[in-house]
Amino acid sequence: MSESNYTIGEAAKDYLIWFKLHRKSFDRTQYLIDAHILPNLGRINIFELQTIQIREWQDALVTTPRRKRTKKNKPQKYLDKNDNENYFRQRKATANRILNVLKAILNKAYYDGIVDDDKSWQRVKPFRKVDKPRTEYLDLLEIKSLVSAANKELKNLIRGALYTGCRYGELTKLRKRDLNMDIMKLYVEPSKSGTARYVVLNKEGSLFFNDICADKEPDDYVFTRQDGRKWGRSHQQRPLKKALVDADINKSVSFHTLRHTHASQLAMKGVPMPVIARQLGHADTRVTERHYAHMAPDYVADIIRANFPDMGIN
Repeated sequence: MSESNYTIGEAAKDYLIWFKLHRKSFDRTQYLIDAHILPNLGRINIFELQTIQIREWQDALVTTPRRKRTKKNKPQKYLDKNDNENYFRQRKATANRILNVLKAILNKAYYDGIVDDDKSWQRVKPFRKVDKPRTEYLDLLEIKSLVSAANKELKNLIRGALYTGCRYGELTKLRKRDLNMDIMKLYVEPSKSGTARYVVLNKEGSLFFNDICADKEPDDYVFTRQDGRKWGRSHQQRPLKKALVDADINKSVSFHTLRHTHASQLAMKGVPMPVIARQLGHADTRVTERHYAHMAPDYVADIIRANFPDMGIN
């Protein structure tokens, strides 16, 4: 292969080889590339790539219906389109994430010296004002209802998420050896952020983990299914949907919402954003502040309302 025939598909292949060695979330990144980048852009020669091609592809990401989970080797299915404003905001936000992956692929080719001009993709900008703060979380009454409605194996997983703020993938990888009950912390292996961290447990959370791990060996998984096997990538989805119905919770809730619930409860208690960021494993406080700062007590407003005098104006 000569460099003049270097396609985006080949650039993506080289990028994934590098990504697997240096980054996390490999499966998710490969899925985005296979599903959204290669079908329309994969055969394009990177030296002939034009800005208009990327912009047309970017727009198509918004107007194409969302992909539906489809069995392997079966024709791809799609969800029904929705014309409301929030639907298109979400589609634009998704398009921005996929554009970031495409730019990462092309930037690697540029920094590796394969191409000497990056203007064709740098001119393409993400959609603006589409990232809304995450506001969906469960209140204490909903938490109790959901835990009560869940079956035993899911109930333990839900409680683990609420006590720790860990992602589903982080929880399902936990082993008993990762728990340190002496300091009431658990060790979380490097995941999405690429760094490991210790998650702090309160007394209730510590007692919970101590109880469910009482009969386990150090290498045993903390959370397993009823048959003793490890939780798989999507095994939580159906039982969680059933529990939400049984608990009569009419919110758009995913397992990730439990992570937001953990952080939201901390924010509403006035816990500083850097502390919440560290608990969640965020690289810095920007993501934390964008999603949770608005939920923190407004000390400025409280002080003004408490001290501004009644002027007696009618």
